[in-house]
Amino acid sequence: MASEKSQSAPTTLSFHFTPVGAPNELAERLNPHIKQTTHVPDEVAALKEAFGDRVLEVTQFAGEFTILVESDAIVDVCRFLKENRGFDYLIDIGGIDRFTEDDRYEVFYNLVSLEKQKRIRLKTRVDEESMTLDSISEVYRAANWNERECYDMFGIRFTGHPDMRRMYM
Repeated sequence: MASEKSQSAPTTLSFHFTPVGAPNELAERLNPHIKQTTHVPDEVAALKEAFGDRVLEVTQFAGEFTILVESDAIVDVCRFLKENRGFDYLIDIGGIDRFTEDDRYEVFYNLVSLEKQKRIRLKTRVDEESMTLDSISEVYRAANWNERECYDMFGIRFTGHPDMRRMYM
């Protein structure tokens, strides 16, 4: 006769509702992941004013803005954010394979203003035919290794990079 094992109710991960609008006290209570640091409508407005149609799309999720810019504008946009808007710290650069026919790859940039305690995410797209993008290493020295990693993992070459060679492969 087999002994019965004690059965406990299965545990589930708690679901955090993610409101689409601006962060507020209620939204932050409902979802601990939403933060005021990523709500940057003033920076988005400044980018739209400075770059016009070169800002292709602005999306917002959980109070966090992501700005898609033309690929040939990425250096100018980063320089503007650093020199005119105080985004003095490059956190990360990474690649995304979108598995699409057009503009197959995306490169994202996470920037921080230490003084304002704000974060902003930029994205740009790279066509599979060209696989090149201008390097922002002249704007943010920290871009050096991140761009090399993106080159190594996705094959995206960063024009003007001081040492474009593989890191892992």
